[in-house]
Amino acid sequence: MPWNISLTSSFLNTLLLLPEQTRKKFPYVLDILTNDPSPANSFFLKIKSLDLWRIRLTRQYRLFYKYQSNWITPIKISIRDDDTYEYEGLEKMAAEEIIAAMDNNDDDINIAELDPFVKDIGKISANKLSKCGIPSVYWPKIIELQDNQEQLLEYITKEVETKYQDRIIDIFCHVPLEEIDKQREYVGVNQQSIKDIIEKIVAGEISLADLSLKLSHEQQKILEINHNQPILVKGSAGTGKTVLAVHKVAQLAKRYHKEKNHRKILFTTYTRSLVNYSKHLLYPLLASQGLTDKYIEVYSLDHLALKYYGLEHNTTPLIVDKDISLLFINSVFNSININSAVKKKIKQLGGTEFILDEFIYFIEARGIEDLTRYQDIRHRLDSNTSQAVWEIYQNCKEVMAKSGYISI
Repeated sequence: MPWNISLTSSFLNTLLLLPEQTRKKFPYVLDILTNDPSPANSFFLKIKSLDLWRIRLTRQYRLFYKYQSNWITPIKISIRDDDTYEYEGLEKMAAEEIIAAMDNNDDDINIAELDPFVKDIGKISANKLSKCGIPSVYWPKIIELQDNQEQLLEYITKEVETKYQDRIIDIFCHVPLEEIDKQREYVGVNQQSIKDIIEKIVAGEISLADLSLKLSHEQQKILEINHNQPILVKGSAGTGKTVLAVHKVAQLAKRYHKEKNHRKILFTTYTRSLVNYSKHLLYPLLASQGLTDKYIEVYSLDHLALKYYGLEHNTTPLIVDKDISLLFINSVFNSININSAVKKKIKQLGGTEFILDEFIYFIEARGIEDLTRYQDIRHRLDSNTSQAVWEIYQNCKEVMAKSGYISI
């Protein structure tokens, strides 16, 4: 069975400076590897925890790659150079290269190659930066700092726009192979061939955002769990929770489509930006499987609440934000009859900010509908203070409703 190809951002970025003829040869070599990722003309070496393979791409360039679990991942393409194997454990590969050169009569080729841990593309120039699509505003400083990796990295991470940082680091900085190995992997969508992806990446017609993220082994295991109950996936920022959720939606959509079941799928998240990001991941993934988003809805929680409020009340409400809430609270606080000692106590506790917190975290978050329940929850507040807060809350709700506002 043919192997699949996944691509890292580091590999795709380094393609930008490769000669056109070398780029054209790459898809052809990958066709060979997808039938057998360990052909006779490749060479294997284990570096630390990574099983690294290297195959001849052209007379001057070599492709380093890994493969496992039916996936082949190109790591980088290196040009033959005097410093290729100046790294622990690469002497064996260097010796094999000498034999290979003798067998192939490559008399015009330097035997050593570029260190697989370093991208030595020569001096950084304005022409190279332009070719890689880096804005000219950054050129002078990058060129100035190119011989000081520490200062260059500091400048990139602090001063360069985020969307260009990885590209500059991948192409012009020293990146350890183990770091490349940890990068997210991407696959094409809508039956895109590797050749098409490479051509469009180099031409600037598509970016990584137009590719689909490949699931890690751990993510795939979670996706394959057979369950009919809610499942909680926990992880810190950037660990792939959203990507996993998107794949789960696609999995459900595929199953329902196969069963001719027109059940709708609701995907919710917290913010509008996450809604847009989720759609950007989901729609190409669905298309790659011949599916549509006809029965899938993606909403932020706030938007979802607004939708159903509108359906129920036949009107679109105004959502009160913090600043408007504080204005309403301040107006009510100063207009209703509250004991001066209680007012002083509330001001000591934080005034209108304290009252708003009570509204959000204790009354509305718990769905409290009467004073007794609120006082049970907030038993640490004296009864006069909690009664005043409740009275302010009731008045604020009435004033906001008259003005067309609601809170969520």
